Amino acid sequence: MVDGAQRLIAEGHGIDFGMVSVPTDNAAADQVIASATSWRRYQLDGRHNWFSVKTDQATFVSEVDVENRYSQVLGQIPQYDSAGNLRAFEDASLTHDPFNQIATITANGVTTEIHRDGLGRIVGATDSLGRNVAWGYHGTARVATFETGGSASGSIRVLVPGGTIDQTLFTIQDGAITYLHQGRDNSPHVAMTGMGSVAEVYQYTAYGQRDVLDSSGSPVSEGVLDISFQGRPHLPLNPASVEMADFRHRTYLPTLGRFTSLDPIGILAGSNRYAFESILRGRRQAPPSVAFV
Repeated sequence: MVDGAQRLIAEGHGIDFGMVSVPTDNAAADQVIASATSWRRYQLDGRHNWFSVKTDQATFVSEVDVENRYSQVLGQIPQYDSAGNLRAFEDASLTHDPFNQIATITANGVTTEIHRDGLGRIVGATDSLGRNVAWGYHGTARVATFETGGSASGSIRVLVPGGTIDQTLFTIQDGAITYLHQGRDNSPHVAMTGMGSVAEVYQYTAYGQRDVLDSSGSPVSEGVLDISFQGRPHLPLNPASVEMADFRHRTYLPTLGRFTSLDPIGILAGSNRYAFESILRGRRQAPPSVAFV
């Protein structure tokens, strides 16, 4: 039953999962997707660095050093620390702990501190505005979040996992259910209300940068979900404009198409220890409306 539920939800059909009816409105979602025109095309060098990035508005040429660190990309100048961790990009300043995991994020006058347990999992975050977030787990699956000090203060959100790793079937918060319809890699593509209407539609570039559209097809700056590329959650209380996805022991920046730190397995990771290429092979130029579908 679980395998069938996963397959049908991924294909966008309504099913009964236990006592839960998963609604769909494929026509409405398709109309929203068709209204989006944003796209990106990537040219890579022999080490899987971006040589150039072409969007519907401009073309950006990248510069990279012998250690695969960008000195210029997307019109920005990234900065790295002595351990090779990304230290600054766009409006974000980052620090890393001794395990090369992100410890703090500073942007727009706000600093967020990320808390982890002994397994390296994110268990919460606090920021300089007095907000606090806690994450709860069942094994490796994140099943609950709790926030205090912000607009959602005191609100618990329950995440119901699917049968595969990083799959979330639906969420429940303040009595409201949000159903997720996902691609084969568990990236959510449509969020639907308990009444069966489209709440938001998500599109991704080939490297997972997300565009969020409301039910009318208009872009919105921040989605209702903190679940994004490949079903991974965003870093909590992130004050920066750039999305950062938690991939357990490393953080992934879809905007850059790479991790913020080096692969700890060293040269066994290949010629580029920042790259996400092994997973994205053959999908470098996929338009956002069909990427990973």
